[in-house]
Amino acid sequence: MSKGPLGVRFGAMPETSPRAGEVEVVTVEVENTGTIRWGEGVHVAYHWLDERDNPIVWDGYRSAAPPLEPGERSQVDVRVRAPLPP
Repeated sequence: MSKGPLGVRFGAMPETSPRAGEVEVVTVEVENTGTIRWGEGVHVAYHWLDERDNPIVWDGYRSAAPPLEPGERSQVDVRVRAPLPP
C-alpha cells in the first residue's frame, strides 16, 4: 500500500493465464488510500515478473482508473498483454 497524496491498495490478483502475446481483460479492485481525489490522468498498469521476480515487462498497457475520493474503492477492467516470448 502506498501512502501520501497519491496512494493505492489493490485487491487480490486476478487469475489469468494468457498465451504469449495474447491480450485479455481482467478485473482488478483498487482503493484510493491517498489524501486527494483521483481524477483524470490516474491509470492502472501492470508488470510481468520472471520466477526470480525480475521484471520482463514493466508498465504494461495503462487502463484509466475511475475518479475516487480518499477511502473509496472500485473495480477496474484492465487490458493485459502476455509477454513475448513466453
